[in-house]
Amino acid sequence: MVRSMTTTTAPRRRPGHEAGAPLLAPVHPLDLPPLLERFCADFGLGVGDVALTPMSSTLVPILPDGPRGTGVNVDSAWHPLLWLPPRLTTRIATYDVDGNVTVEDDETWVVRVLLDVTLSGVYDDDGWVDMIAAAGFDLDVEPDRQRVANWLAGSADDDLDSIDFHHLFGDIDDSANIAVETVEELRKQGRSLSAEALAGTIDDHATAPVSADLVRGIAAVAALALDDRTGWSEAMQIVAASGPGDLIAPDETLASIRGDLNRFVDA
Repeated sequence: MVRSMTTTTAPRRRPGHEAGAPLLAPVHPLDLPPLLERFCADFGLGVGDVALTPMSSTLVPILPDGPRGTGVNVDSAWHPLLWLPPRLTTRIATYDVDGNVTVEDDETWVVRVLLDVTLSGVYDDDGWVDMIAAAGFDLDVEPDRQRVANWLAGSADDDLDSIDFHHLFGDIDDSANIAVETVEELRKQGRSLSAEALAGTIDDHATAPVSADLVRGIAAVAALALDDRTGWSEAMQIVAASGPGDLIAPDETLASIRGDLNRFVDA
């Protein structure tokens, strides 16, 4: 039988980063690619199954139906971000006075989720709630571990099928509006930090020959970190994906990127 715990009684784990470190804080742009790679490897997910934003120290899996049948590693099955209730996995839609609909984007959604898990105590100074332990299982005990692994792979299990963690997550009043307000401030901080960091990296190579690989790498990071909704990040994606003979003048392309970065600093 699955047992029920509160966020104050459930065991906790401290993966990946220092427990208690804020989940919502701008991340150095050069840290984003390894963060994405490590998160996907740890969880057993593809890059299309996670939401990445330069304003948070963790990614959030996009699993509207939960972790079962998604390829999630059993070692990560305890993580609360795999067990979000429907009100957190569902994107919020808002309507303006003319009836036009706007659906919550990845950044705002990630901020809302991470605000919720922090305010509800699912994540705190002691780390993350171990959801599998909260349900009465122990991944360090082989029979329990195998049982969870089989369930993740699609096997039926009445106890695991009946898990409901709604009581562990909060129901934060006005969380959508709080997320919108928070994300705008974090976007501003994150763009400024990212632009300064990328500009510094480019300046460090000012006296060295500019290779096409360097330009592609800078463009790839810029596309991740500096989406300003103007199409600039999409242009950076094109540069990052360019072939061996496509960048005829890499030095000029890098100089152009360097000039564009100035508008993000303290914007």
